[in-house]
Amino acid sequence: LRHGARSLAILPQAPQLSRGDLRREAALKRRIDLAERASQARLVALGSRPKFTGCKTTADVLDAYHGKRPILQPSDKAAAFYALGRLGCLPAHGGMAQLTEDARFAVLRADLLEAVPRLRARQLSNVLQAAAYLQLRDPALLDAIGEHGSRRADSFGLRDVVACVYSFGRLRWRDERLLSPLLEMAERDVRGLHSIDLANLA
Repeated sequence: LRHGARSLAILPQAPQLSRGDLRREAALKRRIDLAERASQARLVALGSRPKFTGCKTTADVLDAYHGKRPILQPSDKAAAFYALGRLGCLPAHGGMAQLTEDARFAVLRADLLEAVPRLRARQLSNVLQAAAYLQLRDPALLDAIGEHGSRRADSFGLRDVVACVYSFGRLRWRDERLLSPLLEMAERDVRGLHSIDLANLA
């Protein structure tokens, strides 16, 4: 028994912490918990896709775009460009003159050009309309829209047809690959067009 008692005596014992040590340990655990929660919140924020329609200025659009750029889908790139077009055409926002001074706009344009082949008809028409709003006659972008839009021409709705024809006219750009099938669709479905649509097609 004495041998067993001696063996127990040399086993490692749990450290005896003072009340001050226990308070410091609890405070450290709280800080670790807060840091973990903040990290989780940042991950959730990064994982959520932005809504560019709520942006008030072109700078807001570019801030939102570049803050989430690593996770954005092709549709998000088209939405960001469309939001820039809607805001940039207003005199208060400086138009293309202001955008061309922002290096982030060049990054968005490059991203968008790469995304064009994966855009749907509505997204293609929105991009083309935004280019018209901004009077951005970018040959590479317009050629890509013409090429890939022509492959999806049968999926364009009347709203998309009118937007594209109007935008080509405003840009003074003619791409028969896309324009010809869209005009044929407009002629077939002319009864479904409103007077303002007919005016835009003129």
